[in-house]
Amino acid sequence: MLNADDTDDNVTQCGDLHYKSIDGQCKKILSSQSSIDSTSQHLDAYNEKDGSLSTCTVLGRLHCNENTPNCFQVFDICFYRLGQNYDVQPCNQGEHLVNCKLFPCNAKFKCPQLYCIPWSYVGDGKWDCPAGADEMFFSKRSKPICTGMYICEKTRKRCVHTLSICDAKADCPSGDDEVLCDLKHVQCPSKCHCLAHALLCQSGPSILNAHPLPFSFVSISNYSDATATAFQTSFFETKILHLKRNKLSEFCVSGKFWSVLSALDLKSNVITKVNMFCFQDSANLISVILDKNNISLLQSCAFNNLSKLVSLSLSYNPLTVVSKNFTHTCPSLKLLLLNDTQVLQLEPGEFKGMKLQAVITNKYQVCCLAPAETVCSAKRPHVLCGNLLPSTELKVIFIAISGLIFCLNISSILLHIKTKNNQDSKKSHIVMVISINVTEKLCAVYLSIVWVADVHLAGQFQLQDEIWMSGAACFSGFAFSLFYELLTQCLLILLAVVRLRIVMKPITTNFKKTLFVLKWIGFVSTPPFLVVTALLFVAVLVDAKVPSALCFPLLDPTKLALAIKLCVPLVFVSQAMAAVAIIVLYTTMAQKFLKSQQHITKSKSKEDGSVSLFVQLVVTCTSCVFCWFSLNIICVTAMFLSEYPSQLVVWAVAMAMPFNSVMNPVVFVFTCARKALRRSERIFR
Repeated sequence: MLNADDTDDNVTQCGDLHYKSIDGQCKKILSSQSSIDSTSQHLDAYNEKDGSLSTCTVLGRLHCNENTPNCFQVFDICFYRLGQNYDVQPCNQGEHLVNCKLFPCNAKFKCPQLYCIPWSYVGDGKWDCPAGADEMFFSKRSKPICTGMYICEKTRKRCVHTLSICDAKADCPSGDDEVLCDLKHVQCPSKCHCLAHALLCQSGPSILNAHPLPFSFVSISNYSDATATAFQTSFFETKILHLKRNKLSEFCVSGKFWSVLSALDLKSNVITKVNMFCFQDSANLISVILDKNNISLLQSCAFNNLSKLVSLSLSYNPLTVVSKNFTHTCPSLKLLLLNDTQVLQLEPGEFKGMKLQAVITNKYQVCCLAPAETVCSAKRPHVLCGNLLPSTELKVIFIAISGLIFCLNISSILLHIKTKNNQDSKKSHIVMVISINVTEKLCAVYLSIVWVADVHLAGQFQLQDEIWMSGAACFSGFAFSLFYELLTQCLLILLAVVRLRIVMKPITTNFKKTLFVLKWIGFVSTPPFLVVTALLFVAVLVDAKVPSALCFPLLDPTKLALAIKLCVPLVFVSQAMAAVAIIVLYTTMAQKFLKSQQHITKSKSKEDGSVSLFVQLVVTCTSCVFCWFSLNIICVTAMFLSEYPSQLVVWAVAMAMPFNSVMNPVVFVFTCARKALRRSERIFR
C-alpha cells in the first residue's frame, strides 16, 4: 500500500494516476485512459439502474466492475488484504490487483512479480501468494527475513515493517505492533532518552512539569532542583521509578498519585528518616530501595499496608533507631537488606508472621529475629541469639569460678596478713604474694562482668549487643582482663627473681627489704598499665566498640578491630616469653637451692622443706604453661579462621584463663598454712 508521503512523491514525479515502477519508470495506474472512461460509463449505468448516488465520484476512487458499486482508492492498487469473511477487499474479484508486476511494495511483502501483502500474512501458515512464496521463506531450512523489521511478540517468524507500526491496524497476532502508540505525540524531554514507555534522564531543567507524562519506567539522576511533589505530579502513572542521586531529603509516596507504583529506587539521596505510614497509599509496591541515604530513624509502621512488598533494602545507612512494627503488615516480604548499618536495637517479634527467605546484613542480631528457616549473610558470632553465654552450664561455671577466685585470693591475703613475722625478708615475700593475689582478683572481676551482663540481658541479648559492646561495662571488662593478662606475668616473673636472689645471696640481697620490693612492684606494674591505657584508647576512639560480645581482648569475630590486632600478638609473645623466663628462673633457683643444701646436715625437716619448694615450683610452672599457651593458641588460631567453634573459645575463656588465678592462691595458702602449722608444732614442743 502506498502511504501518503509515497503518493505525493509519485504525483510530483509522474503525475496523477501514475506510479514509479521498480525499474524507475512512470506507469499508469490503469492500463489506458479508455479504462477510466469505461469505468465511468459502468458507474453511470449502475446509478441509473439503482437510482442511488455513486460513491466513486471523488477523484482518486475507481470502480471495481459493472456489477458492483464497490470502489477502490489509489492506495488499494496492488494491495492484497482479506476482510472478516476472508474475501478479498475492496474488490472481491481482485480488479485492483492487476498489472502489478513492476509495482513497488512500500513496507509490504511483494509476491514475486505480483501484488503486495501485509507482513502479518507472511509466515502465518496460509498461502496468500499464488505459489505460497509468503510461506517458503520460513521453512525449516531457510533463515527468517525479518532483518530491519519488528518481530511480533511470542513468535519468531512474524514480521511487521516499521512503517506499519502504530498505523491503527494490528498486524501481529497479539496486536503488539499497536501497543504504546499513545507516545507518538509525546515529546521526549531535553537531555533525556526515551524508548517506548521508558524515560532516562541524567540531568536537565525541563524534565518535570505540571502535566503527567505517560512513562511506565522512569530513571532520573543528578537532578537537584526536583521535589517529591514534582515527581508525584509528573509521573503518577509510573510503575517503575528510579530516582538516584537527586538530593531528595524526604519522599513519602502518599495519595492517589502512586497507586500503580510497583518499584521505587531512591538510592544515594539525602533522606534522613522514614515517617509513619510513609508508603501506605502505594499498596502495589513490590520493591523499595533506600540504600546510601542518611536514614537514622525508621518510625513505626513506616512500611505499613504493603501487602505485595517482596524486597526492601535499607543498606549503607546510619540506621540506629528502628521503631516497633516498621514493617507492619508486609506478609509477602522475602528479601531484607540491612547491610553495613548501625542498628543498635530491634524489637522482639519484629518479623513475626513473615516469610522471609533471605536477610543480607552484617548484624547477626537481625538474623536472630528472622524465622528459623531464613538464610542470613551475617557471620554467626560466638554467642547465641538469646544469651551472651551459650549455655546454662557455662553461666554456672562463670559464676562458680569468679566466686572461687575471690574466696581463694581473699583467704590468701588475710592469711598472709595475719601471719606475724618480724623478719623483713618474710614481710617482703608477703607483699609480693598479696600483690599477686590482688591482681588475680581482676580475673574474677572480668568473669563477674560477663555473667552479670548475661543475667541482666537474659533472652534479649541479640537486641542489645551493639549497646553492650560499645558500653562502659564491656570496655571495663576488656581493660580488666587485658591488665590481668599482662600484670600477672610481670609479677610472677618478679616473684621468681626475688626467690632466686634470696637463694643466691640470702644475706646481701636487697629483695629481702620490703620497701625495695614495693618499688619493684610499682616499676613492673607501670608498663602493663600504659599498654592497657593505650589499647583502651584505640578501642574506644578508633574501633568505637569491643568486637567480641565477651569483651575479651584476644577475640575478634570481625577481623577488623585495630585494638585486637595489636593485643593478640602482644599478649601471645609476652606470655610465651614470661612462661620461658619463669621456668628458667625456677630451674636455676632449684639448682642453687640443692647446691646450698649439700653442706647442711640432712634432716626430715630439710627434706620436707625441699619437697615443698619443688612442689610449688612444679605447680607454678605447669599452671603458667597451661593457662597462657592453651588460651593463646586458641585465640591466635581463631584470628586466622573465617569460622571457628564458638563454644570452644568460650570454654577456653572460662577454664584456661582463670587457671592461674585459682592455682596460685591455692599454692600460697597451702605454703602459708604449712609454715604456720610447723611453727605451732615447734611452739608446743
